[in-house]
Amino acid sequence: MYKSENEFRKAKVANGKALKISRELAVVNKQTYLPYVATTLNNLAGLYSAKNDFKKSGAAYKEALKIYRELAALNPQTYLPNLAAVLNNLAVLYNGKSEFPKAEAAYEEALKIRKELADVNPKAHLPDVAMTTVNMSVFYLESIPNKEKSLALVKETIQATLPFLEILPAAANYTQTARQVVKDWGLDVELFFNEVASELNKQELPLNSTS
Repeated sequence: MYKSENEFRKAKVANGKALKISRELAVVNKQTYLPYVATTLNNLAGLYSAKNDFKKSGAAYKEALKIYRELAALNPQTYLPNLAAVLNNLAVLYNGKSEFPKAEAAYEEALKIRKELADVNPKAHLPDVAMTTVNMSVFYLESIPNKEKSLALVKETIQATLPFLEILPAAANYTQTARQVVKDWGLDVELFFNEVASELNKQELPLNSTS
């Protein structure tokens, strides 16, 4: 709430208190409370990042990442989505710091996890795939220019968002960003999207898996 109201100082204080309590509880009952530690660290990292405190943000993300790796090793179904989310956040942070190889590696691992999750449950995880693919399409446009990779990721974004355009606002946002990427590459946006839609019409969208 404080973050949404741009009350960053109050937000950091509240997160700090929550983190202290979660750490104390995790000492007594690691299985139950360690996930709360990781979640609070991820939230705190986002606050630091919003204030351009990249050092503290990176430290919090990395600690959250370490915890989620441990949790996902024991319970992948529950914690792999969290692991992928932190990897995506960390990639954004690395990109902002111009640490492009680290950003690329984090994006690639996040996308791999999210695609594997979407293969099992597309309704739940395809929007997350789209989040990472569109982020990567911008990354390969601006940070490490690679037209082929960037446009391939735009196509993946279109495929992942298409089933959700009418029901999920984020899907429309991802699509709009994808359109801008195509435009920035100097291509005809409508022609590109029509060609991708035509290709997809020949395929069965993967939404019939068990959810």
